[in-house]
Amino acid sequence: MIHDKNKYQILDKNKIRLSGLVSKYGMNTSGTLFAILHPNKMDASWNHYRLVGISLDKGIIWEHETSDFKPNELRISDNGDAYISYANEIRQVSQDGKIQKSIMFKINAHQEIGSFALINDGFLITLQGKGKPNAKVQRTTLDGEVIWESPIPSKDISYKGLVQMSAKDNWEAREAPPWNPKSWNCLTNNEIVISGKNVLVNYFEFPGSAIGISFCLNINTGSIQWQTKPAPFESVCGLKNGEFLIGHQGYGAFDTNLYSKDGKIIEKWESVGAVVVNSNDEIFAIEMDNNTSSKLHFVELKKGGKVKKGKRIPGYYIINPVIDDLGNTIFWRNNELMIMDHRGILHKLFSVEPTERDWTSDRMLLYKKGILVFSVNENLYVLKTTLGNLEKSSWPCKYANNERNPIIKI
Repeated sequence: MIHDKNKYQILDKNKIRLSGLVSKYGMNTSGTLFAILHPNKMDASWNHYRLVGISLDKGIIWEHETSDFKPNELRISDNGDAYISYANEIRQVSQDGKIQKSIMFKINAHQEIGSFALINDGFLITLQGKGKPNAKVQRTTLDGEVIWESPIPSKDISYKGLVQMSAKDNWEAREAPPWNPKSWNCLTNNEIVISGKNVLVNYFEFPGSAIGISFCLNINTGSIQWQTKPAPFESVCGLKNGEFLIGHQGYGAFDTNLYSKDGKIIEKWESVGAVVVNSNDEIFAIEMDNNTSSKLHFVELKKGGKVKKGKRIPGYYIINPVIDDLGNTIFWRNNELMIMDHRGILHKLFSVEPTERDWTSDRMLLYKKGILVFSVNENLYVLKTTLGNLEKSSWPCKYANNERNPIIKI
């Protein structure tokens, strides 16, 4: 049942009109929101990305639009500056929109930066090939000098759920033999996660089969310590002490594995979805499945491979959840803002009328004193609520923090 929503109130709502659709965004501790936007038109301008700075009270306060630099990824540093990447360059941008520094990276002409993370003394960068596999991971200084680099293999991948048919087999479906991927690119979400001395990078064949592999590297040496078997990704997140959760969905897969720091699977669950973790290391997820007939739930992944199913959560498109320090999990599904409280009671606070093709941000942001931030189409919603603050855990939201820098610091 849907519980009385009076306890969970929106005290004030600010709708900021944007100059495009949010591709990626993050917020610093001072409340400045950095966002990569692109036009709301499926034409030649679709890939014309630009960086904007947004005040939660005033709206867009500055905007960068250059023809030679199209922002791809952003991370926010402890001092509040944003770092944005494109091709073989990362730029440091201050809260007032001024470019502080441009760092050029030593990569070959057939590679580009796929993703990166900020660490105390530099960057960890995942590189991908332009047009064909050419993957590599680098650790560099803040000036781009290479400390170590590690090639990422991309051959002989296979997956039992991927089948093929041919005349010589009388058109019977048979498991596809191992193949060399035609592309080997960074996963589109959570491409790199750092926990302790473990750096998890994730590559997959896209365009193509969407089958991928996670590789765990040592942060000090770059050596590959372990890797997963090829599988279709659904979710990746970091836990404390060098552990990771990796979920699979597609080609018949619907599961989540917990990997130890040494690469051993120490827990398996027959469930997968968008994950949050609270300060007691309890794992919750909103299930995701491409099968439209699936009955999806809010679940808790418990020890011993047990899946505790909560309320049904119908629908498919989602803004990934955030968990507050009061035990509430907040997310967007079916054009509605939903809250699952610590008792497992579902509340619905806010909704918008659906359009022909709704575009949402990929995750919720939870700022101080219960200020909730997310976008739908060309609107950024800033809601002052009775929710708590962002939970202090390894993974309270997608990318592990508001700053979009996926490093587990506790």
